[in-house]
Amino acid sequence: MLDDKILEQSVRDIIIEICEVMHRHGFEAVSVGAIMRLMGLPEDRVIEHEDEWFELGPEFDRVMQARRELAQVPPDTTLH
Repeated sequence: MLDDKILEQSVRDIIIEICEVMHRHGFEAVSVGAIMRLMGLPEDRVIEHEDEWFELGPEFDRVMQARRELAQVPPDTTLH
């Protein structure tokens, strides 16, 4: 069974990756409900978040740049 922290991080990673793909294809905002559907959540859970959106603006670009930079750091490196 997955540790809650590992599961939570995995879900975050999936959401960011979905947003990254949408952003690369020209989307400036993504519906939280749509992301939940892509992740396979049932419609009764999704409908509550239909009017919520992630903006994929300059802040998102900074997050993606930081993720790319971290991905280049060798796994055994200590970050301070």
